[in-house]
Amino acid sequence: MFRLPVCPHCHAIYRYGDARKSLNTKIHTCYHCKKQFKTSFSGLWILFLIAVVIGIFVNIFEMTAFSGTNVIALMITNIVLILFFLSFCVRFLQNSENSEQT
Repeated sequence: MFRLPVCPHCHAIYRYGDARKSLNTKIHTCYHCKKQFKTSFSGLWILFLIAVVIGIFVNIFEMTAFSGTNVIALMITNIVLILFFLSFCVRFLQNSENSEQT
């Protein structure tokens, strides 16, 4: 479930940075085969649960290991965790218009 996305047509792998850049658009064009596809965020609720569990453990560690930890530092840590996992929940799906034409 948590893998980097691939093009549904030619199976070109999108790296972490490319997947993060593609979060804002719904329709993409593959850099390899130049075909269009759409973005799906399947597994986003699982991401939220994993981020909460990991965030709890990281926050407890931060509060016990560092004496000057405040709420802002904990929030920044949680945001970084969510942004890290978000790229692994992106999936690329074929457009229904493209699949009918080919």
